Amino acid sequence: MSNNYLLTTPTSITNDVKYYWAQEERREKEKQVRDQELEQYRRNRELEAADEAQFQTYARDVIQHCEQRGRNTYPLRRAAATGSRQVLHPTRTVSAHHQPASNLLRQFGR
Repeated sequence: MSNNYLLTTPTSITNDVKYYWAQEERREKEKQVRDQELEQYRRNRELEAADEAQFQTYARDVIQHCEQRGRNTYPLRRAAATGSRQVLHPTRTVSAHHQPASNLLRQFGR
């Protein structure tokens, strides 16, 4: 009985080891993909923050320029408000006061 067991065991062990290593490789690849996605997400957030800072600097300069010439700066301040650019960003949701006029009209039954 022990001789038969010894004869069949190496094959089953070999198959088990192959399966185990295949599963380990799959897990490692999935982890690498997740890590790459997280790194890309982090880089995108950094770029968005830098872009927002650059936009705010530019908007501040334009508003100051317009104020010096006595122009109405309310629309510029509204556009430069943090978060008002969410409408343009595909991953963020659109808040109620940034919805298109047609959506607002439908919302109020007109």
